[in-house]
Amino acid sequence: MEIEVIQNKIHEIRGCKVMLDFDLALLYNVENKRLKSPPKPSPKGREKEVKEIFTIRQFAINYTELQNRITEIEGQLPEIYNVLNYLVEKENKEVIVERNKIGYKK
Repeated sequence: MEIEVIQNKIHEIRGCKVMLDFDLALLYNVENKRLKSPPKPSPKGREKEVKEIFTIRQFAINYTELQNRITEIEGQLPEIYNVLNYLVEKENKEVIVERNKIGYKK
């Protein structure tokens, strides 16, 4: 198409340059209703993007689960600390009892 034909189809309305939808449809050789309808997603051309979005969504879910688990463990830390202290104190309190030696005479 020649540039002059396209320029003649551009109109100025309230200071904005616009092109009517039926002129634009003629320019692209499509029906007027195709310009007004939303574009259909094409998964074949966007496999990588869909995979990235899925990975990000999965990461977000895993991150949320991880945050919940960390919060749960932090709530258990005082209990774990008390158990560890008990075990250390128990080890220190064990008294070494001297046993009778077998097979040794003085």
